[in-house]
Amino acid sequence: MMNKCFNIYMQSCQRIYKQSAIGLLLIAIMCAPLCVSAHGDLDIRINEATQQIKLYPDSAELYMHRANLYLQHVEYNKSIVDLSQAETLGYADPVLFLLRSKSYRGVGDLNQALEAVNQFVSHIPHHVLGRIEKGRVLAELSQHELAALEFEAVISLASKTFPENYLDAANSWALTETPEGMQRAISVLEQGRTKLGHVTVLQERLRDYFMTTKAYDKAMQVQEEIISSSNRKEFPFYHAALILAEEGNHTEALNLLDKAQV
Repeated sequence: MMNKCFNIYMQSCQRIYKQSAIGLLLIAIMCAPLCVSAHGDLDIRINEATQQIKLYPDSAELYMHRANLYLQHVEYNKSIVDLSQAETLGYADPVLFLLRSKSYRGVGDLNQALEAVNQFVSHIPHHVLGRIEKGRVLAELSQHELAALEFEAVISLASKTFPENYLDAANSWALTETPEGMQRAISVLEQGRTKLGHVTVLQERLRDYFMTTKAYDKAMQVQEEIISSSNRKEFPFYHAALILAEEGNHTEALNLLDKAQV
């Protein structure tokens, strides 16, 4: 079955090579997880690719394929070597830079990762995964404002957004540790709440940011939404009590703690 899967991959490569380099890589990326799912053994997939490279040592596409497998296998240095070889052999599709960024980020070489992802984004500026990768690299470089702007770009560009998109942007804004950054963080989370509805993880982060800015009334409003939508009320009541205690309303806080224990 493994050989059959790899043969399907190779036949697809040969058919598409003359038409589209990026199509070739997409098949490599999609086919590899399919086979891994069926056999649960990336080592075998890597060995298959290595045998094919021995037969076709001048195939840039095979090096790209194996680089992607190494990346999935968390063998980042080997992925970097194969990506360089693919480039030397003439592989020119920009996706090479995206994989290179992920590999360099994996080994902690963030400057090289940033250079690579900048090359990718310069070719395909509206690519959502590229902008996410750039945001992650910038975040790890502690360039929080620039990271936040990248994550906001992801929200604007994506046809469908997820809670983590808003959390990434909000977290980066908050890490700027400026009043303006915190307000931008709150604004992003409110945007996510409007777009996605009552998502607890967004509500909880928004509540915490309101607490940080001592906007206790707003924090309590969000917490009341959480209480209303929760099946189990103990912890939501407990957090509401914390808000009241932080505000100085200890009597009401104790009353809510009683509810939390019921």
